[in-house]
Parts: sequence; C-alpha cells; structure tokens
Amino acid sequence: MSHELILYISAANDLLAERDLINRAITEIPADLRWHIVQSPLREGEVDAIAIQNAFAHLLLLGGDIRAPIGHEYQLARQVGRHPVCLLKRGVNRTAAAVDFQKFVRLETQWQPFTDGASLRKMVLEHVGTQLRKQSLQIGLTATEYDQVSAWLDKMDEEQAEEIEVRNNQLGESSIILSESRLEPKDGKLLRG
Repeated sequence: MSHELILYISAANDLLAERDLINRAITEIPADLRWHIVQSPLREGEVDAIAIQNAFAHLLLLGGDIRAPIGHEYQLARQVGRHPVCLLKRGVNRTAAAVDFQKFVRLETQWQPFTDGASLRKMVLEHVGTQLRKQSLQIGLTATEYDQVSAWLDKMDEEQAEEIEVRNNQLGESSIILSESRLEPKDGKLLRG
C-alpha cells in the first residue's frame, strides 16, 4: 500500500467523543494502510474541499446541533457526486437547525441511527471494511490483507456489542494513522486498537 486513504469526518463539537472513537477504531483494521483522517474544523478554519473530493469514505454525524461547516461539507460532497454515510445519534434533543438539516439530508439519503459508542464503532468499521474489500484492487490490498479484512469483518458480525469506552477529545481532530509496519513517529501518539 503506497498511498494514503482519506477518511473525512463531518461532525460538530458536540460529538468530540464520537470523532475520537472513530479515529481509534480505524486502527483496528488488519491491513497495512496509511489513513489520513480529516475532520470538520472545530474552530475557525477552512474546510478541506480536496479531502472531501478525494475521500475514500466520508462520514457525516449528527448529534444535538448542526454547526458550520457541516452543511457546507455535505454540499461540497454532493456537488462532486459523493454520498456521505449519514449517521444519526439517537437519544439526544436536537435544535431546530439540526432537525431541519436532518430533514434536508433525508430527502437524498437514509440516516443510519446509532445509540452508543459500540453501535457507532461497528457501523463505521463495517462500512470502511466493506469498502476496502470492494476496492481492494484500486487501493492495493494484498491477497493476504484482503483475507485478513474479510475474516475480521466476519468475526465482527459474530461478536456481541461490547462496552466501548468513549473518551473526550483524545484524537478529536484531524490526524494521520499508520499501521505499525509504517510507524514513523515524530510528534504523534502510538495507539493500539
């Protein structure tokens, strides 16, 4: 695997724990991959339109509120023919703006509900793992990696949902994630899946 895969996460700051959980979950994928995880800016900052356009996967999470630039990121993706995976957090009160955005997106796609960290983790990893298998030739997965990802996905389907620790803002911002065989740390953190 010689190039990096971009995972774009559109999520407001009320979902910092979920953003972090997705970053950590990606490290569980059993393949020699280089991930560039790009997230919605939390403070003032520009949207990475090139990352949206070139994303291997784009996840849009909606919690209690919709904030800039989430809507803009969704529109950019749609303008280039991309369909973000839309994940809706259950059990939260939504602002009027969030309800309107939920209805707007529902005109084009189905929201996939999640209730906790375990269900979010499973949904994200199943989506990303399935895309890896579908695009294995384009992204350069070896036959061994393809088999490892397939076995891992099958095992995930068999597992009972376990309690997943949701931490606040450990990796809630954009990052690069490398497999251990690609470890080139300078200022980063070593995470284990």
